[in-house]
Amino acid sequence: MGRRKAKGGEKLTLGQVLGSKGSSRVPVELKGGCVFFCDLSSYPSERDLKEITDTPGFKVAVGIHPKGTQGVGDTVVTQFRRLVENPRVAAVGEVELDFTVEGTLQQEWVLQKCLQAAPRG
Repeated sequence: MGRRKAKGGEKLTLGQVLGSKGSSRVPVELKGGCVFFCDLSSYPSERDLKEITDTPGFKVAVGIHPKGTQGVGDTVVTQFRRLVENPRVAAVGEVELDFTVEGTLQQEWVLQKCLQAAPRG
C-alpha cells in the first residue's frame, strides 16, 4: 500500500506504519489522516482501500499528478474514474496544471478528464 517501503523493498501496510516508533523526541498521538495516491504506479487495490478506511480516522484521496500525465490515456482515466466512484474514496486532489514541465496540452487533457470524473455536489 502506498509509497512507503520496508528495508527489503516490500510495501508496508497502514498498520505497520502506524505501529512504527518514529525517531521523534516529541510524543505524537496520531488521530487520523488522509492517505493520498497521485502516482499511477501506487494506486490502491480494493484491499488497500478497505484497510485504510477500516482504520478509524483515515480517508483515501486519489489524483493524477501533473508531472505524471505523459502517456496517460483512456485506460488510466477509466482506472481513475473507477477509483473516484468507489465509496471508500473520499476526495480527489493533485489534479492541476504544472507549467514548470513540458506537456501542458497533455496535462490539460488529463485535467479535463479528471474533472469530468469528479463527483459534483
